[in-house]
Amino acid sequence: MTEEISAPKRPAQKLAVWGTVGEAYAVWFANLGLWLKLSIVPVVILIGLKAIAPSAMSDANSADAGAAGAAAAVFMLFAVIVYLSEIPLATAWHRFILTHGDTTSHRYLVGRREWRYLLKALLITLVILLVSLVIGLLMGAVLIPVILAGTEGGAVANLPWLGAATGFFTLLVYAALGYFLGHLFLMLPGAAIGRQISMKDTRAAVRGNEWRLIGVYIVALLPIWIVGTILTWPVDGTPVLSANDMLGHVPALFFAPVIVGVVSVSYRELVQKPEAAVGGIGG
Repeated sequence: MTEEISAPKRPAQKLAVWGTVGEAYAVWFANLGLWLKLSIVPVVILIGLKAIAPSAMSDANSADAGAAGAAAAVFMLFAVIVYLSEIPLATAWHRFILTHGDTTSHRYLVGRREWRYLLKALLITLVILLVSLVIGLLMGAVLIPVILAGTEGGAVANLPWLGAATGFFTLLVYAALGYFLGHLFLMLPGAAIGRQISMKDTRAAVRGNEWRLIGVYIVALLPIWIVGTILTWPVDGTPVLSANDMLGHVPALFFAPVIVGVVSVSYRELVQKPEAAVGGIGG
């Protein structure tokens, strides 16, 4: 049964960036056997989709827009299937880190908590997309008049600063999203262990640790970005993996225990421990 919890009533301790990521790695390495066991279903699904991908997405590079679009739709469907297969994996790892005594739930299960986890993930995605859209419109309102003012005869003039300005604004967007919305991901471990925590509560729990939480996410995601960049970097003009290759998901799956782990540890430090300290519901 889902339990309602509230945000801590006192300031949470400072979140240790390197300590949080280091603990996620330590838990992963110390329990590699359990992780491999939990990963069986997603890996089998990924291999199966990789096997049928050549025939299902044979028109991915077609000049025909309709055929290429259909192939892209199939790729997106495959990506969704892989993501759904990873939800029981993620919830089990959340529970393993946060509820050591509940060993019966440290398995690949599909139940009410997984469905709540999925709904929370969809809610987070929707909120981030909506906020990104608003920020994008605001950026367009600022940049487009500047670009139009620098055009001559309908052609864009030489604006060497345009790329730097766009990059700077993009960086600001990511920083703003992380600062104001990074706390939303703490709803996921709560859903995994059957605790209901609202966006308002996660915001209150993270207060004072916004930049530290961003640091945790960046350090945890950096290996995925590096490996993904290497795999898609052109070698003699051809990338190791194409953009529509299902194996491009391997880095995210491989480092998933770190990503799930840092969110779990952050939840424990910012929600569970402060709750317990003031006599709230423990996790």
